[in-house]
Amino acid sequence: MLKIRAFIVVVMVFLLATGVAAGGCTAGRPAGTVLYTHTDQGVFLLLADHRPPSTRGWGSFGGKHELGENPAQTAARETEEETRGYFHRGVILAAIGNQQPVYDGRFAQFFVEVGHVLPEAIAEAVLPSNDFVYNERGPWAWVPYAEIQRLIEMDDSGDPLRIDARYLPAGAHTDWIWPTFLHSLLVAIEQGALPWETTTEETAAAGF
Repeated sequence: MLKIRAFIVVVMVFLLATGVAAGGCTAGRPAGTVLYTHTDQGVFLLLADHRPPSTRGWGSFGGKHELGENPAQTAARETEEETRGYFHRGVILAAIGNQQPVYDGRFAQFFVEVGHVLPEAIAEAVLPSNDFVYNERGPWAWVPYAEIQRLIEMDDSGDPLRIDARYLPAGAHTDWIWPTFLHSLLVAIEQGALPWETTTEETAAAGF
């Protein structure tokens, strides 16, 4: 975890230097979403592999902004593209609403709760376009947040952080978590911005 924490220090220095931490301009920034769902076994995150020749590994969704987009619009479009159009950008944008993103460097990260969907349904979705951007990710898998926590604790090993094989489909190109995604998630953890943990804490405080 020391490597991730060192990364966060660098990020915060960058934020202060660019004015983001003080409410600087947010237009034109790369952005994305973490899609999650609640189950009887806990919170699961919908992750996707990167198709070859990329060797990034598994992570959430997001990418560069396009002209005229704000971060939420970028996040919604990228999520649509990287789920083969299964999650329409309009639906994601509506779910984001007025949510304030978590910033990791210049990346704006939103959290969106979705219903459980079979990863095969995403893989079999009819592409809305032949554009490569709709076919750059896959396959998809639901990975327990508890597994992500385990990988965060292992970050000091220096080796690729491999996801337990039981959570990944047979057609996966890689079995490791994308370090950039892990770093972004830890920023959210450090800021207390994970919505499922906030909900749990509020429920406990209310005595339920």
